[in-house]
Amino acid sequence: MTLKEFIDSEGISTYQFARMMKDAGREVNQSVAWRWYAGKQNPAWETVAYITRATKGKVQANDFVLPID
Repeated sequence: MTLKEFIDSEGISTYQFARMMKDAGREVNQSVAWRWYAGKQNPAWETVAYITRATKGKVQANDFVLPID
């Protein structure tokens, strides 16, 4: 599941997701969470583990890798 799919399915804002990240141990600004959501920027690999924790495993590292066709 992509981060966008997660945020949309949970019905939360990028601000709320940024708070979830803080609770998971990595503080991020809402504007950064929005850039991830919008596909404008990818998180640093060190941050992906915190995203997995914040989403309770629904978004994982492979979800940030583009598929090879």
